[in-house]
Amino acid sequence: MLVPHFHAKPHIRGKMFFIRLFPLLFACIALLAGCDSQNESVAGVPSGPPQAGVITVKTRPITLITELSGRTAPYLIAEVKPQVDGIILKGLFQEGSDVREGMPLYQIDPALYQAKVNSAKATLQKADANVEAAAARVASL
Repeated sequence: MLVPHFHAKPHIRGKMFFIRLFPLLFACIALLAGCDSQNESVAGVPSGPPQAGVITVKTRPITLITELSGRTAPYLIAEVKPQVDGIILKGLFQEGSDVREGMPLYQIDPALYQAKVNSAKATLQKADANVEAAAARVASL
């Protein structure tokens, strides 16, 4: 006859049995501890209508403030462009200030324009001299 051969010693086999049985025992104890008698749970519930608080609502003015982030863009943009040629000596307005129609915005170097005026005067004098010479010729005919 063959005798079964166990590698574990008898005192170790008892511990293994307890280790396997422990979770089952723990679950049964937890289940029994969670069960109360019906009388105790009913006694804890108040009888009658539930209690409620009352608050009187009053109107009063309040200020609503909302801070929003964003970007703004102007609805009207004015560009200042020169309408004449010349060298600008200085600007007569400040950036962002109000300007009116006809208001001078820049001071332009008058040397270029003075030279053109002097040239025009010389051309006029030459034309006047030619008119006098032409009139003398017509008179001699």
